Amino acid sequence: MAMAERRRGGNACGMAVVAGLVGLPMTPAVAQPVGEFDQLGIRTERWTIFPSLSVSAVYDDNVFAVPDDSDRLESDVFAVVAPEVTFEANTQRHAFAITSGAQIGRYNDLTDQNFNDFFVDAAGRWDVTRTFDVTASFGFARTQEDQADPDRVLTADTATETTDIDSFTGSITAAKDWQRTFARASVGVERRSFEELDARINDVAVTPGGDVIVIDTGETADLNEDRDRFTIPLDLRVGYEVDRDYSLFVNLGYSLTRFDEPEQIAITELGFLTGVDEGESQDFETLSLRVGTEVDFDRLVTGEFSLGVEQRFADAADEDDELGFSFDGDLDWIVTPRTTLNFSGSQGFEPATADDAGGSSLVTRVGLDLSYDLTRQVELGGNFRYLRDDRGDGERTDDDIAAGVSTSYTINRFAVVSASYEFRRRTSTDEDREFDRNRVFVTLTGRY
Repeated sequence: MAMAERRRGGNACGMAVVAGLVGLPMTPAVAQPVGEFDQLGIRTERWTIFPSLSVSAVYDDNVFAVPDDSDRLESDVFAVVAPEVTFEANTQRHAFAITSGAQIGRYNDLTDQNFNDFFVDAAGRWDVTRTFDVTASFGFARTQEDQADPDRVLTADTATETTDIDSFTGSITAAKDWQRTFARASVGVERRSFEELDARINDVAVTPGGDVIVIDTGETADLNEDRDRFTIPLDLRVGYEVDRDYSLFVNLGYSLTRFDEPEQIAITELGFLTGVDEGESQDFETLSLRVGTEVDFDRLVTGEFSLGVEQRFADAADEDDELGFSFDGDLDWIVTPRTTLNFSGSQGFEPATADDAGGSSLVTRVGLDLSYDLTRQVELGGNFRYLRDDRGDGERTDDDIAAGVSTSYTINRFAVVSASYEFRRRTSTDEDREFDRNRVFVTLTGRY
């Protein structure tokens, strides 16, 4: 049974700080049965190694995520090569795994958008006793910011530029079971650093006739200067197993976000950078309290759901403390032996910087994923996502929806081919942030 399936599993306060965290087996890797289409892996005395290589062709009809009438509307085709390898330790007790990989993207026409992303994640579990364990994880990743990121700073001369993001994440969790009660405490850290993105500082004036005069001052400013930050989340959960089908819990969460710089970028409506002010601090803290349930109804419905409130405390003098409704959930429903439906959702305060966000915004996420096994080798899928990003005080609100379909064919245990289509639309109180986007993916994966 994987670590994610344990009764204490799930993270009600967003403590899954390592993207792509490896699921660690509760039993030795050498003892796992291998199905006809399961990845074999390379087995040694101490490790089982799972290598893979994916090659994708992608069509994007709105690379820069801009409105339909924008003069920056561009489409392109690009290729992505993604090698990945996972090392799982063969142990009778405890568990340990490392995963590392890369995504190398090359555009056909818009070569400035080429990217070389990579990551490494590690996770381990120490079984102190049968009812007490400690898990830890850490990861580092370099990724290229998506052009649709709601915090991208848009200026006339940098609107198509790319930004690399370095992320370091780590967490440690202690979990204890008694007869019917259980407790879990977690602490994490996340550091995000943004590549320098320089833009010209201009003097802008409007003549009596309505003409705009732009004068280059010869100075530049780093548009990403005020985005570097670290976040420390803490989480405490205590619960009671009512019966074998479900348990109840109370979850207390705390998070501290600190930005390196309080600077504020001044940009005109026409997209010209006119200066950088010292600005107010964007630092903030959150405190959340939720009650919820973990369920496992005969393996047909599994997961958890919780709801409560979350309070944001802002450092800036002109930002009021804000209390908001909070929820978090992840539920799997096996509708039929061939059909699985997953629901996921959350609401809470997250770091945000663009458009005078004051360091945070209230973000609501809802997702549905449907998977259907047409045959043992053919899988069909569909998904829907909704995201609402409320910057508060009427500054800006985004409504983002995405929907897609996919299919995959497992040729044999060594090769899988898949194809998918995604449509995404954002409406916003800021017209420059609105867009429609269609993307098509075709991927061939080789693995051993």
